[in-house]
Formats: sequence, structure tokens, C-alpha cells
Amino acid sequence: MKAVKFLMPYTLGALYNEGEVAGFDEAISDDLIKRSIAEAVKPAKGKAADEEAAKKAAEEAAAKKAAEDEAAKKAADEKADAKKA
Repeated sequence: MKAVKFLMPYTLGALYNEGEVAGFDEAISDDLIKRSIAEAVKPAKGKAADEEAAKKAAEEAAAKKAAEDEAAKKAADEKADAKKA
């Protein structure tokens, strides 16, 4: 199965209007693309992929925040040590 987006109205068992997206067997999709009736469409990411990307971004942000906090603590400790000396 391959998704295509129609570039013009076309009848293929049903009427498809310009801009509509539909899925067909690869041979039919390839023919529509070859004849400039439609263009290939990348499949949308699934919900699981979106959730995984969000989870990874949150983990990276937490790691960055922890590193910044550690650097700030180290700087504060060094400043306190310098005042004692």
C-alpha cells in the first residue's frame, strides 16, 4: 500500500478531488505518480513515535538541567571557599 495526494480531480473507482490523499497498491500509485496525476505522500508518524520523541526530548532537557545545576553548585562552592581563604 502506498499513499498518494491527487494533483487534479481523477476517477479511479471513485472521484478523488485535488488535494485528497488515498492509498493504493504500489503499481497503481506508481502509475498515478508517473502520469503526474498524483504525488507520493510520506506516511504520518504514529502516536508511539511522537511519544517516544517527546520522552527523549524531556530526558535530554532533564540531563541538561542537572548539568547546569551541578555547574552552578560547583561555582557557588568555589566562591564560598575563596571567601574563606
